[in-house]
Amino acid sequence: MRPVSRGDELLEVVNPEGNWQLELDAPDRNVGHIQDALSENDGEPLDVEFILAADPSRRLKGKLIEIGKSTRVSPENGPTVSMKIKIEDQEDLDIRQIKSSVSANIICKKTSLGYSLFHGVTEFIQKHWFRLF
Repeated sequence: MRPVSRGDELLEVVNPEGNWQLELDAPDRNVGHIQDALSENDGEPLDVEFILAADPSRRLKGKLIEIGKSTRVSPENGPTVSMKIKIEDQEDLDIRQIKSSVSANIICKKTSLGYSLFHGVTEFIQKHWFRLF
C-alpha cells in the first residue's frame, strides 16, 4: 500500500471514444516566437507535427488551438506554458494510454538556416554573458 498526500492525483476520467487532444508544456523561452507567428498568421491556428513515444514510426499532425495565459514552473522542465493541440485524422489514431510522452514541433514560420541552427547558441550567450566573465 502506498501513502497518499494532499494534492496527489488519484483519478482521471477519460472518454476513449471521444476526440483526443494533445496537451503540451512548452518551454517559456519559446512562447514569444509562437506568439509572433500567431500574430503574423492573423490568429489562424498554427500547424503542429508530433511523434508519440508509444508509436515513434508515425508523424502525426495537428493545429495549435490554445495557449495558456501564465507560466508554471515544474521541477523537471523549468518554466513552461501549457498549450492544446487539436489532432487531425483522429480515426487513424490507435492510442491505448494517456499521459504518453510526445515530441512536438510547432511550425511558426520559415527562417534562415543560420537562425535555425544558432538561435539557441545566441540565447545561451545572452542569458549567461555576465556569468562567463
